[in-house]
Amino acid sequence: MKNRLRYSLAGFCMGIAELIPGISGATIALLFGIYKNLISILSNIKLSKKIFSKEYFVNDLQISLMVFLIFSMIAAILLFSNLIHYLIESHSSEFFKILSVIMVLVSLRIFLFHPVSERFLQRLLFVIAGGLIGYLLSLFFVNFEEFIFFLFIGGFIAFTFFIIPGISGSAILLSIGLYETVITSIATFEVLNLLVFGLGCAASLILMPKLIKKIYEQNSLAMDTFFAGLIFISGIFLW
Repeated sequence: MKNRLRYSLAGFCMGIAELIPGISGATIALLFGIYKNLISILSNIKLSKKIFSKEYFVNDLQISLMVFLIFSMIAAILLFSNLIHYLIESHSSEFFKILSVIMVLVSLRIFLFHPVSERFLQRLLFVIAGGLIGYLLSLFFVNFEEFIFFLFIGGFIAFTFFIIPGISGSAILLSIGLYETVITSIATFEVLNLLVFGLGCAASLILMPKLIKKIYEQNSLAMDTFFAGLIFISGIFLW
């Protein structure tokens, strides 16, 4: 019962975290002490005959815990998406300025995950690369009503970053210009947008956990620094 409560609280906080470009859901999982187990569960998700067995659901997916985490996360997203949608519609200038400050602070926090002196030149290059990518993305305009496939890409990217501690999926969505579209779609329940976005998340869920876990464990410094630059420049442009 204690574990179920912990996973429920973690899921609720993770849902809120993924809506706001600040702390990531994976970081919340770390704070609640469930990240290692969660990434292990996600890594066990695969398409095979095994998925129809009771043992797979009970042992590999730990469904007795995951159902509490998933439903509490969905509840948080549905409850708070309306508030964020209201802020975007009625107080967009103030809201995005606050997000701008949050993103700059988050980028500095990510950069400081490692000592400043550690491989400084390499980190500086990755920061510049991230900032350059962020600048190029700011020049890229897409009409999402005509190119709805970009919501699939957004879902894929957002869930991929859900796995990485310290980097919010919503911050990345904001960086690539999809944040407002996704929040509005959740708040107004635009089924087509949500379906396409959800399919992108599902594709990432199946394909990415093992790969991301391996890459991030081996190159955490380079990845943290690159995304710090990307999020920093995106926050500056958001102001």
